[in-house]
Amino acid sequence: DTNKQFIKKKIRKLAAFAIAVTMLAAAATPAFAFSDNESRSVENFFIEAQLLKCDGSGYGLDKTANRLEGIIILIRLMGKESEALSMGSRPCRFADVPDWARGYVNYAYEENISKGVSGDRFGVGDKLTAEQYNTLLLRVLGYDDSRGDFQWNASVDQAKKLSILPSDMAWDM
Repeated sequence: DTNKQFIKKKIRKLAAFAIAVTMLAAAATPAFAFSDNESRSVENFFIEAQLLKCDGSGYGLDKTANRLEGIIILIRLMGKESEALSMGSRPCRFADVPDWARGYVNYAYEENISKGVSGDRFGVGDKLTAEQYNTLLLRVLGYDDSRGDFQWNASVDQAKKLSILPSDMAWDM
């Protein structure tokens, strides 16, 4: 049990950092401005850690993340990409998921990380909000909104309350 708490604490710190950086990098109007050197360092971290991969035209750091991209980054951050990719040949319950992304979405659904936006729609191209990303994070850390641990639309406040995010962090998305 102590080992499990230690691992959760490590994941929480790494995830909080990555999520904060992801949300800042993905926001159309970031709440915090990085200097040129800091921006390059953040970009390099995401690229070198393979949380972001080039699509042939770039890494997409100049655009707002969508729900699918958020799930992929989170799964990579968790170190579960190979498990997710192994689920790619299974049918996907969501009609809007492209074939290449089925494994990621299947993994997220089966692990109760994401439930989609409706029974048959994941919302792959929908803008990922701070509330949605923090909901994913809280679920990864073992909190369950269906049990009343938090409400998805108050997940940013809950993440701050649990000290996953700094209490003074602003989200301007």
